Amino acid sequence: HNGANALDGAIELVQHLVSQNKKLIILSNTSAPAAKALQKLPKFGFPEHSFSDAVTSGEESSKYCKEVYGSTGGEMGEISKALMFTWDVNLPNNPRVTSLPEVYLQQCGSIEVSTTVEEADFVLFHGSE
Repeated sequence: HNGANALDGAIELVQHLVSQNKKLIILSNTSAPAAKALQKLPKFGFPEHSFSDAVTSGEESSKYCKEVYGSTGGEMGEISKALMFTWDVNLPNNPRVTSLPEVYLQQCGSIEVSTTVEEADFVLFHGSE
């Protein structure tokens, strides 16, 4: 899907593959966790439970951030700071906002948001308009 509609022929293809007892796994660039990505598919017309699993860039990148920047709090107990670029969450019904920045950051562990480049330990791009 493109965020608003299923791509032409995609629903029929999924139905055909399911009828052939194929396991379907989504690889998605959404910042949302896999479970949330799977929950959204029926609204695009995909039959519920068609997909056995999903892997999302958001889930994998938050695991990485937690491991590298967020799990230990940095050297000597310091908390890492990230300058974060993200979707415009103030835009009503913004279809690009699949996971709120706060939710994503919680998955990353102990990371604070920086307001300047100078105080940031790293820069995090969580989608951008």
